[in-house]
Amino acid sequence: MQPAAALLHLTTSDRAILTRSRAAAAELDLLRRRWPLAFAATWQPECPRCPRAVHGARWYRGVVLDYLDGARHQCPSCGAITTRTSQRVALRALLDPVIRSGYLLGGNRVGKTEVGAMLIVAFSLGSEHPAVIRWARVNGLDTARIQPEPGRAWAVGQTFAAFREYLGPKLVKYLPGETAYRAWGANGESEAVLPGGGVVIGKAIEQARGSSAGKNPFEGAAIVAALFDEEPQIRFAVDSTEMRLVDSRGPVYNTMTPLSGWTPYLVSRLGWYQKGETPPPGVVLAQIHGEDNPHIDATELRRRLARQPASVQRARLRGEITTLEGRVHENWDRSIYVVPSFNPPSDWPRFGGIDFGTRVPFAHLWFALDQRADVLHVYREHYQAEWTTRQHADAIWREETCPDCRPSAEVGSERWWEWMFAANDHRIKCDTCGGTGRREPEIVIRWADPEGLDSRLTLNSEYGIATTPANKDRRGTFDSLWDRFALDAEGKPGIVIHDCCVETIREIENLVWDENRRAEFETKGDDHAHDVLRYVCHGLRRAGYGRVEDASE
Repeated sequence: MQPAAALLHLTTSDRAILTRSRAAAAELDLLRRRWPLAFAATWQPECPRCPRAVHGARWYRGVVLDYLDGARHQCPSCGAITTRTSQRVALRALLDPVIRSGYLLGGNRVGKTEVGAMLIVAFSLGSEHPAVIRWARVNGLDTARIQPEPGRAWAVGQTFAAFREYLGPKLVKYLPGETAYRAWGANGESEAVLPGGGVVIGKAIEQARGSSAGKNPFEGAAIVAALFDEEPQIRFAVDSTEMRLVDSRGPVYNTMTPLSGWTPYLVSRLGWYQKGETPPPGVVLAQIHGEDNPHIDATELRRRLARQPASVQRARLRGEITTLEGRVHENWDRSIYVVPSFNPPSDWPRFGGIDFGTRVPFAHLWFALDQRADVLHVYREHYQAEWTTRQHADAIWREETCPDCRPSAEVGSERWWEWMFAANDHRIKCDTCGGTGRREPEIVIRWADPEGLDSRLTLNSEYGIATTPANKDRRGTFDSLWDRFALDAEGKPGIVIHDCCVETIREIENLVWDENRRAEFETKGDDHAHDVLRYVCHGLRRAGYGRVEDASE
């Protein structure tokens, strides 16, 4: 009997029960939307040998392990004892009643920002709120560290852009459904006012840059807790925040993947851990590993990281504080990443990137994206020192314009601009290009070093080459580049270099880390074309052209 037909044969009593069940389910769904923190469950590791049924899982799921002590867990099915990490155990450590400073180090995809967001929402609601009480019961937490009444808490990202992209959405996931948001997602401080009086202020470390001579943006009213998502590069911002916690004796939390190694900030805060000593009173360090997270495919995670430097792999898998050393691309293999040159198909979107230079080389690379395979092709380069901007512009246009109708006049001249305007309006009679004046598809976006503002303006106004300022964040751009270098399940990379790009290949093979500035992701050697690779890979990622992952997790 079909389900719809079966309903016709229900008794009056059965129908009443079904109606009540549906009403209860609707009420439960309403409660989930109103108080999502109350239903938030942290993850625990699972046994790799004992399977359990999981509907819709894309990979193997095992029996949830029981926590014993330290990092030891035991399988309730086979009895095996293993050393594993747990999001739940880390959260319990951060909520220890005596903690003033809590550090959560984790690899990618472990949910460390999720933990931080839960904490901030819980502190803003207060321990006596029913949602916090249920959240604590679900996860086996002691909430004595949380003040009883609603409070004001800070959530601090690296930049306002990072807050909008990573931290803000995690907070919204756990904030009450009736929260009032003010300037949330704006390029500045934002505020979330919770029903009942709690407040979460969204801030960014970048507020502290250049503020030493003026107002300190990390001063103000007392708060009950603070979260720094990823490493705060400006120490006085943390010091000032801690002063805001004096009245409430509240904690400051820091969740991060320590990709920059032992920076001065980490040495000052976690030097005891570096030396193998016990933590100072009121300080706790918790760690969670991506390989232990049952909600992701650990094999896929390891594969994606396989082409990255060993130190970066340890940081991104396990949250270890390591040191960058040796070659930047130590797993580079020409047989994988270099392909014979060819002209990419016309339906592949084109992109460009520029790193300016005069005495040092000016580098321009041309890219084509095979969107079906999500493979980025570096198919042409212009690499030249001691040239004027006009000479570089001429070289770029010679590669992009039709050789049969392009005028012999100097680029930027009146005759040149007449031809450009005619080409843009398709008023040129040319069988080769069909009147477009172009040799190949037009560049969609051309990213350039934002510090070369004068050169960018000159290229645009005098020679018709428009550029977009690149994001130069070294950690973020390296992350995007390494993600492109990762191999897929078939062993294929997300980026290949055509063999005509000899200077780009040379730089990749010779670039090494600067031992004096490794924490800042600085390198030694020629890196002009390599900088372009970083700009474009990161630009594509931010623009949504493939290889997009949540870098915060």
